[in-house]
Amino acid sequence: MSLQIEQLCSAVNGIVHLQDISLRFDPNSFNILLGPARAGKTSLLRQIAGLDPPDSGRMLLHGADITRHGVRKRDVSFVYQEFVNYPTLSVFENIASPMRVRSEGRQTIERTVHELAELLGIGGVLDRHPPSLSGGQQQRVAIARALAKDAEVILLDEPLANLDYKLREALRRELPRLFAGKGKIVVYAATDPNEAFLLDGNTVVIDQGRIRQVGPAASVFRAPDNLSAASILSEFPINLLDANIRNSSCVVGNKLTFPLPTHMRSLSEGDYTLGFRAEQLAFEARTQSSVACAAKVAVTEITGNETIVHLDMANRPCVAVVEGTSSLRAGEQITMYLDPGGLFMFDSSGQTVASPTRSAQR
Repeated sequence: MSLQIEQLCSAVNGIVHLQDISLRFDPNSFNILLGPARAGKTSLLRQIAGLDPPDSGRMLLHGADITRHGVRKRDVSFVYQEFVNYPTLSVFENIASPMRVRSEGRQTIERTVHELAELLGIGGVLDRHPPSLSGGQQQRVAIARALAKDAEVILLDEPLANLDYKLREALRRELPRLFAGKGKIVVYAATDPNEAFLLDGNTVVIDQGRIRQVGPAASVFRAPDNLSAASILSEFPINLLDANIRNSSCVVGNKLTFPLPTHMRSLSEGDYTLGFRAEQLAFEARTQSSVACAAKVAVTEITGNETIVHLDMANRPCVAVVEGTSSLRAGEQITMYLDPGGLFMFDSSGQTVASPTRSAQR
């Protein structure tokens, strides 16, 4: 029994929003749709909710075709990034409203409302009305009401974006536990890769209306199928350099050449894109095979425990994140070190053709 999406396509005014989306969400699963703005996350949630019809493809819930069912015929709860509440009802009644529709008993309603209110930090405002609350409080009311609906499919469209940092971090840890063991299908849209790691669910990487990769966030991070997945799972922009493989060496620009590491030795000669994350650059060699890379400092940001250094390397902008605080001047020429054993290589279509994890798994 599951929610199955088969070759779903949707376009608006000739602009493709979703293209050949095929996914399976099982009961008791927490799924994260991860992608940049306008990737298609909200479009897909609206399709699942029955708010927008697809142009083609179909959706099956527990084997039954629901593709043309409207929102009222689907057991779905939807929490938007922008809160939606009943302004004339108290916070208590907002949360209780879906349970009253189900004719739940008074004691059940009282217990559930207070449990959800305490979880979301709004226990002290149950007698107030949404317009008198802060934006963050109103969003928490909307989340509580969606949870109280107890729907079979729960859709969350960046629901924590408008909350303060501490509450957002607490709820990221609490939400998966809240749904665990209840048989729900939860689909959570996010733009921040840190959310995918913290929520620790099944991650669906989506970009330009297409599914790029599916799997646990940590697995996608270690072994991305393509450049899109690698970029989306990186907190900082992934560093990319034009590279050429020839004579068993990797040549980058005019000054950087190094022997091919083990996981790249099967690649044919030719042009590629070399990729590495900001954390892979260091001020000192970490291994005997580390390669020295000439770079020029553009901007330095000190965040307290680490320093973010924006660089020009091989005529391309790059970012390094190093531990501690380092004062570097704009325009300063420095040497950074890179371990070839941790590099990714992408072909002209953006597909991953070499990564350390893939090599280790073979």
